[in-house]
Amino acid sequence: ADEMAPHGVNVSVIMPPFTNTELISGTKSGGAIKPVEPEDIAAAIVKTLDKPKTHVSVPPPLRFTAQAAQMLPPKGRRAMNKALGLDKVFLDFDVAKRKSYEDRARAAQGVIEGAQKT
Repeated sequence: ADEMAPHGVNVSVIMPPFTNTELISGTKSGGAIKPVEPEDIAAAIVKTLDKPKTHVSVPPPLRFTAQAAQMLPPKGRRAMNKALGLDKVFLDFDVAKRKSYEDRARAAQGVIEGAQKT
């Protein structure tokens, strides 16, 4: 971001947790961090366009959790993720609930035939 500022370019990173979309279908959300709605992320983007910031957490209080996690050594982050249930989110999921998303993703990549690309 800093290298682009002299050229009048603002760079912002919007950092949501899991978002309530088909991408997380069939997964179990961590108890401490609930998925946010796509509209919440859209609102953060619009707000950032009006008042640029380099890093934007959605929801804003999540910023403190993310900063604290970054200060932990790898072993500490792994322990925290395990305590929050985030270590197995995409390893322990409901296959049936996730099937529609997985089929569409494979079709979009050309891995399976018969499904339409969207």
